[in-house]
Amino acid sequence: MQLFFRGDWIRSFWYHPMVDIMMVYLCVFIPSHTLSILTKGRIQGLQIRPLHCYILLGIMILQWIIKNGIFYFTGVHVI
Repeated sequence: MQLFFRGDWIRSFWYHPMVDIMMVYLCVFIPSHTLSILTKGRIQGLQIRPLHCYILLGIMILQWIIKNGIFYFTGVHVI
């Protein structure tokens, strides 16, 4: 979280991709629901769908494979 709020988004994503993706998603999700409440439903809020969770899980698994592959083949700890 500290790296994200300092503006170092690349390193923040490298340590844990979920932080960056969820922060961007929440920056859209919360205002859309606020507008939905203020307009009494005329503007629909963003819905969380299972696909969003599957994409996030896929990114996390891909990052895990890459980091462990680098460690396995080169012996270098990425983090």
